[in-house]
Amino acid sequence: MRFRNLAFAIISILLVRLVTPAQQPVVKSLERSKAQALKEAEPSLEKYTGRYFLTNANAFRSLTFREFAVSIVNQRLVVTVPDISPGSVVYMKETPLEPFGGNVFHVAGGSFYGNFMTFESNQDGSMVLKWRKHVFKRQP
Repeated sequence: MRFRNLAFAIISILLVRLVTPAQQPVVKSLERSKAQALKEAEPSLEKYTGRYFLTNANAFRSLTFREFAVSIVNQRLVVTVPDISPGSVVYMKETPLEPFGGNVFHVAGGSFYGNFMTFESNQDGSMVLKWRKHVFKRQP
């Protein structure tokens, strides 16, 4: 039985060594394609960047923060909660926002992992960020 396990292990290692070099050009090609796609998407992400402030002052009673800062880091849209109230357990520092569809993004980490953020343009041309039932307006 030991011989069979040893033989299986050796054959597995040899197969991995044979397959791995053949996959490297494909992996590098995919990485270049992804990097190019991110670079091309960056200008379209610019429209979302800025500081967004809570529009309903009464909502601050239930939240421990008043604003989101949205920026681009490493060609990805990220969100940060710059200031939180003492004792808050909110952690959002350069948390990736992954496109979900249209102007909707999925929060891919931090305290709001799994939540969605929606960006909308108002009639006056200003941009708002909607998270849960709260609205945050971008300041110039």
